[in-house]
Amino acid sequence: MPLRRIVMHVELEGVADPVTIEAINPDLLRVESEGPKYGIPNDPKGAPQTYMTCVAWAALKRLGMYTGTLMDFKNRDCLVLDVDNPAEDEPADAVDPTQSEAGTDSR
Repeated sequence: MPLRRIVMHVELEGVADPVTIEAINPDLLRVESEGPKYGIPNDPKGAPQTYMTCVAWAALKRLGMYTGTLMDFKNRDCLVLDVDNPAEDEPADAVDPTQSEAGTDSR
């Protein structure tokens, strides 16, 4: 399976330009631990926009780009959140990093 990266573009209240961030595993782990405290499901399919908003908050916190609470981020400060969809952006012949390249001889 090809590796997928979660890339998000966020427009924040009081910040002139949108920021582009990439969520990594520690951000997803933070969502798992913090989200349920605020009623945010751990299943991204249950409430996808809410879940991804939590992921964006976790990434921004990790990067030191946001200091507020999850609820302030969700309800006030996150004005626009756009998540790149790798399934749509990925070329049809994407490389699977767990497989060797076709036509190469490893001898």
